[in-house]
Amino acid sequence: MADYQLTPEADTDVLEIARYTIKTWGEQQAERYEGKLRRCFEAIASGRAKARELLNTRSDLLVVRCEHHFYPPCGWQKVHRAEK
Repeated sequence: MADYQLTPEADTDVLEIARYTIKTWGEQQAERYEGKLRRCFEAIASGRAKARELLNTRSDLLVVRCEHHFYPPCGWQKVHRAEK
């Protein structure tokens, strides 16, 4: 398992996703979805995630898809390797 940290903004995003999921589909679905998101963050931090270009005109902007959400791989500072 790769060590990673989320920025405060990313933590807020995950919390909002959880609230919406609980309200819309229930607590069990929110727990399953959180697990998928965490595994995606681990894949980003370890370099295993398959990234794609966000815009055709900006090859430096990459994203990783996790369910219905897209996350930048280790470059936009939302998900990054944890300092040891």
